[in-house]
Amino acid sequence: TVINRAYQLPYSSEILEDKTSAAVQANVLDGNVDNFTASLFGGTGWDGIQWEGAQVDSYTVMDAGVGDDVATAGAPPVAVGQGTLDASQATELMAALAQDMQTPAWQRANLLLGPNQDVYQRLDGHVTLSGSYEGVLLTVDQRLGQTGLDGTADEFYYGSGSYYMPYYVATEPERKNNGAFVTYVTFDFDLDSSCVHTIAKLREFGLAETGAESAS
Repeated sequence: TVINRAYQLPYSSEILEDKTSAAVQANVLDGNVDNFTASLFGGTGWDGIQWEGAQVDSYTVMDAGVGDDVATAGAPPVAVGQGTLDASQATELMAALAQDMQTPAWQRANLLLGPNQDVYQRLDGHVTLSGSYEGVLLTVDQRLGQTGLDGTADEFYYGSGSYYMPYYVATEPERKNNGAFVTYVTFDFDLDSSCVHTIAKLREFGLAETGAESAS
């Protein structure tokens, strides 16, 4: 008889700051930004997607999850307005989000903690981007569906009903008259205080202000 015992421990700030720790080493392989975006967009990341516009919506300060304040510790509240962005602004916004994804704050909030961890996040706003991709771009759900595993990804991300996923991609491939395919892409994501570059870009577009600015 062989008995295997395993323990799952939450990451501490000390572990995350130690680049030699097993947690950080594993994250390089399993939780890095490239793997994250590739899993959302079906293997390509967002390379080749032409962003055509975006809709920005505000939240009345809304909490996702419970527990310690990880994503928003010490950050001032942000008032996000409602509005639409054109293709150029949407492309700039995605470039700002790409900057955020390289920061430790964003990665702690969205990668390292992983599903089903207790996380407190104050959601400041919501963005829906629309774009197109020349070719067939399948999401992870669609790829699993082709292999007969339809719904497996949803079960992984939402199975317990308690994990809040702040990023979601939908794709719709269509054949054009010349026989080539184009995929229409919708990318939804929520803003928390780890999205500092994205919020700064929205402020530049007149769609965000801090609590202090809002009060004045």
